[in-house]
Amino acid sequence: MNTRRLYAAVGGGCIALAVAALTPATAFAQKTCDGFINIDYSGAGRCTDVGETVDMVISFGTGSILNGKSLTIDSFQLNLDCDESAGPLDLDCTDATKKIEYEGDGTIDSDCMTPDPADPTTFVPVTWTTGHPVGPDPNQVVFTAIPPLVIPADKATLPGYCSVTFTVKKLEDEIDPVTMAPEDIEQVIGYHQAACDNGVLISGGFQTSSIAPCVQPVDFACIEINKNISAAFKEHAKGVDLVDVFGHSTVDLGIGKRLCAPANKNGEDPAAAHAADHLAGYNFDVVDTTFPKNGVPGVHVESQLGSVTFDVTDAWLLLVPTAKSQTDPDVPPLADPKVPHFQCYRVDNVSGATPAPVDSEDQFTHQQLSFMDVGTDGKTLSFCASVNKNGEDSTAVTDPRFLMCYLTTTHDQRPGQKVRYYINNQFGPIKLGKADLKRYDEFCTQVTSIQGLP
Repeated sequence: MNTRRLYAAVGGGCIALAVAALTPATAFAQKTCDGFINIDYSGAGRCTDVGETVDMVISFGTGSILNGKSLTIDSFQLNLDCDESAGPLDLDCTDATKKIEYEGDGTIDSDCMTPDPADPTTFVPVTWTTGHPVGPDPNQVVFTAIPPLVIPADKATLPGYCSVTFTVKKLEDEIDPVTMAPEDIEQVIGYHQAACDNGVLISGGFQTSSIAPCVQPVDFACIEINKNISAAFKEHAKGVDLVDVFGHSTVDLGIGKRLCAPANKNGEDPAAAHAADHLAGYNFDVVDTTFPKNGVPGVHVESQLGSVTFDVTDAWLLLVPTAKSQTDPDVPPLADPKVPHFQCYRVDNVSGATPAPVDSEDQFTHQQLSFMDVGTDGKTLSFCASVNKNGEDSTAVTDPRFLMCYLTTTHDQRPGQKVRYYINNQFGPIKLGKADLKRYDEFCTQVTSIQGLP
């Protein structure tokens, strides 16, 4: 919940935001006009994908109104998206440029009632209108109340006096210019015109909230497998075209080497342990590549597991978004993966600290994972870049998602559920028996900052 108390007051040293004309007899009387506004996102998950819609719920309330009885709201304003780096977050915030789209007045719903101007003893519904087209421009959406909404004093949120709901759509991710990672899209909402019946206006009051990006899952616990692939797979596994930030390669995929399960690390994201997006890892032979012969030196990455600097050497593994089922032998591939393909590289000349142990919960087991010494030769690390496979995702080369994978010490730890599993992706299905899920081998976490890329 995102509730902020908005107020205006005169006299007694309080903040004077805007004051109606006062007579000499009342000029020094204490007057306050306390309003409350709350932003919520109805039915939204912990994040919102590009292209998804979300219902914004704006609730109104009041606090103390000294020398008055009610607050009247003629209109309120929504700034669809704000560039936090360009200036303060307020009703004059800088447009973040077409990140959020208003879905039109046809999506407005409200339970607000107000005294009938023709007969104040009866109440009529408030109709909210903006005249704003469906789209991201202009950034300011002004909601006008017809007739004006009158709220008695002391109707504090939540639940408040009433609310209005409308729909917006996410058009783009907001990318942090330093980390190159998707970040929250900031929104600002506040009173456009509001006044109490004691002559005091609310001026400049606003509330901020944000729409979180879906960069999920961000952590994976990887289980070693050693599974020969079916003939159907081999038909599609030759001449796979890969393009990432390091260059262009053609590879022939080999056997399955990893099944990486979304992980809830240190209790930070309980939903991750139930996410559908797994990653299956296949080793490969490089047929042709533009990757520099001498590698890429001095890449520095930071993640929640720590900082490490290394030279990127050769590619060895492709991670493919993959569906998993315990019961359905015909589980279909993921229809809309939330994670990209990754191409993983070996590294060398490493400097950095060995991560502290982590608590890891996934769909197989819940355990404590510790890590092998980072060392200097890179044998316990892999670095994975988002990759455009077979021309399917032209944005992958600039995708800010990278993984840093650390070899674990729990080589004797098998998954907790010793049953068969069925996985499937664009390369075809694989049945994993009890003996195919060998042991937890790596833990991969999303990079939060990176330097030294080509």
